[in-house]
Amino acid sequence: MFISSEALTIDASEINADHFGSGAGGTLALRDDSQISLTNAAMVHAANFGAGDSAVINLIAGSLTITGGAQIAANTAGLANAGNVAVTVTNAITLSGMGPNGSSGITASATRGSIGHAGTLTLGAGGAITILGGAQIASTTAGRGNGGIVQVTAQGPLTMSDSGSAIIASATSTANGNAGSVTVDAPQITLTTGAEIASTTAGTGAGGPVTVMTSGAMVLDGMGVSGTQITASATGLQSGAGGAVTVTVDNLSVAGGAQIASKAGGLGKGGDVGVTVAGNVSLSGTASDGTARGISTEATQGSVGGAGEVTLTGWRPDGDD
Repeated sequence: MFISSEALTIDASEINADHFGSGAGGTLALRDDSQISLTNAAMVHAANFGAGDSAVINLIAGSLTITGGAQIAANTAGLANAGNVAVTVTNAITLSGMGPNGSSGITASATRGSIGHAGTLTLGAGGAITILGGAQIASTTAGRGNGGIVQVTAQGPLTMSDSGSAIIASATSTANGNAGSVTVDAPQITLTTGAEIASTTAGTGAGGPVTVMTSGAMVLDGMGVSGTQITASATGLQSGAGGAVTVTVDNLSVAGGAQIASKAGGLGKGGDVGVTVAGNVSLSGTASDGTARGISTEATQGSVGGAGEVTLTGWRPDGDD
């Protein structure tokens, strides 16, 4: 299915390429060199309920706005894999808010009881990316298959705010598969008030690695709100190893209870945390419960595998010349 227009708005409606057969699904392609807008729980989705892989979703736009619980989604509830989702935008991308069906955003998932893997999410913007109000870019597995890879690249700043706002790959407590990896690259990155970039597993599989890169400044400021973080975690009692966290920046500020961290809570070892900074580093402030954050690894009580290691290289304390 191919849809091309001068300006495409999908309001409280849907475009779908759901698949129930044994053969592979095709491609759901949307192209608009101006703007594509989804709002009021609108859906663009390709779901698999059969033995064949579901359709892939390809979206090309001048700019993209997703609000009010609208979603671009590929999922599998069957034997085969969910389709990949590729979004390429010339200018800015804005994902904002929640709706009756959950977060606004772009997702790929393998639901509970499914056998296949979740798809890969690839998102590229020639301008800024803004994620707020609980919106998400997420790949999730709740079944036997693995979660998908999440790759986000912006030529402008990446700004994320509010609890629930996330770029995340996850495996739920019902999952046997591994969580996917997360890679983010932008010239400036700001996370505040509960936003996160993460790979996490609560199931029996392993967590995925998290890699975040910026040629400019990275600011993580919880402003007292917990959960503002770049993290990889394996939190289930039967979970495998957690993924590594790798952060490469020019200047780094972590404040107000924010953190760069890994956590192990089960059978596997927690991932290592490696932070490379060309310029200055500033760590300050606490979360609302008074707990100091920063850069850390942790193995919770009752875990078996132990915590990973923290490496901070190539930096100088803020204020040094």
